[in-house]
Amino acid sequence: MAVPSPAPPTPPRPRRARRWPALALALPALLLVAAAGVAWQSLHTETGTRWWVERVAARLPGVSAGTSSGALLGADARFRLDRLAIELGRQRIRIDALALDGLTLSEPRLTAPHGLLSARGLSAQQVAIEPLPAAAPPEPAAKPARLRLPVALRVEQLAVERLSVAGLAAPIEQLRARLEAGAVHRIEALTLRWQGVRLRGDATLGADAPLPLQAALTARTEDAGTDAVLPAWARALTLELQARGTLALIDTRARLAMQDQQLDLQAQVAPFDRLPLPQLEARFGRLDLARLLAPVLGAGRSAPTTALTGSARVQLSARQPLLLHLAAQNAAPGPWDAGRLPLREADLLLRGRGGAWEVERAALQFAGDERTPAGRLSAAGRFDGLDHGTLAALGGALTLNLDGLRPDLLDRRGPALRLSGPLTLQHAPAAAAGAAFGTLAVEARLDGALQGAAR
Repeated sequence: MAVPSPAPPTPPRPRRARRWPALALALPALLLVAAAGVAWQSLHTETGTRWWVERVAARLPGVSAGTSSGALLGADARFRLDRLAIELGRQRIRIDALALDGLTLSEPRLTAPHGLLSARGLSAQQVAIEPLPAAAPPEPAAKPARLRLPVALRVEQLAVERLSVAGLAAPIEQLRARLEAGAVHRIEALTLRWQGVRLRGDATLGADAPLPLQAALTARTEDAGTDAVLPAWARALTLELQARGTLALIDTRARLAMQDQQLDLQAQVAPFDRLPLPQLEARFGRLDLARLLAPVLGAGRSAPTTALTGSARVQLSARQPLLLHLAAQNAAPGPWDAGRLPLREADLLLRGRGGAWEVERAALQFAGDERTPAGRLSAAGRFDGLDHGTLAALGGALTLNLDGLRPDLLDRRGPALRLSGPLTLQHAPAAAAGAAFGTLAVEARLDGALQGAAR
């Protein structure tokens, strides 16, 4: 009798079936890579670039764009956009006639920076930076720990024909520079024209702590032959500025020659501190505040005409004793209503520590013109609570001693009086929380005499 053979073993399940979970997990990543590749290729074409510009402008809040032409990416690409507006924080940036040439991405890598985005040229006919209305005052800027970007950037030639910034008296013209952003951010071969003055400079800023900074800037009147169309302050002007340190604490040196004026200063600038100018030393000769401040005050506003010679020192760093010192003579005094400063000489010395300040010396000599004295004023006193940053916390007293002070010579609209005697001001801190001021008490024992005919 034949013995039946055993049933054959069940064949194993094909291994291909076990690959499906891995493929299912990898599929989204593969689709993402494919989509990125399609998008990347589309930005190398004019049609694709236009499609992306329209979608970005329609979907991103605060962004609007006009008509584009040309491809965005490619060594030979020439992208053009007639209008672009972007809202960043509390500002709106408007760009007209934007042009971007030869934008490419090279040196790709998985770790940051993930590549080098470089352009042969980036230009605009006009750029305007405008403030947006805000319901509350802006918060103080915080000191950044690092300034790294996801990709390194390089622009071989930046060109802006006209740059308007809110607060500047006139737009900046013919701005040119070479830019780099990476481990070290660089501005090289910077040049621009502002109200007939040509500025040139270079600057570097490290992207990692402590954010080392170095910059040099020179400014000179561009062409002496155009004096007829130059503002008065811009004629025969030379400025040299050096800055180095870190972004949080910058040591600066500047030398300014403006016609017959001279100004030399050294300063420390702390842009993120409550007191952004902790230290300053300056020497000046025949300094005219009207011409010196004209570039920043603009039309419709002016400082008084002066001819100040002397020195100033400011020391507000908490790491050393506090000091304010000014010693100056004014060779061109005059009444305030005539656009002059009715001060002939000033000698001020204040010392402090923490929030306590003492007026160690304060002597002012006034004058109605170069030959007419207008009285003297001296002061002494002490204040506490200035480190709180509000007048409500201020406490102390200040005594002013008037000696033959002539209000009508300080300002011709004033009364024709000669005043002498002490005037004491006392301020007590506010008792109520949230108050803007405390309690001010005034005590005066002044002798007055009419001068000339009654008006």
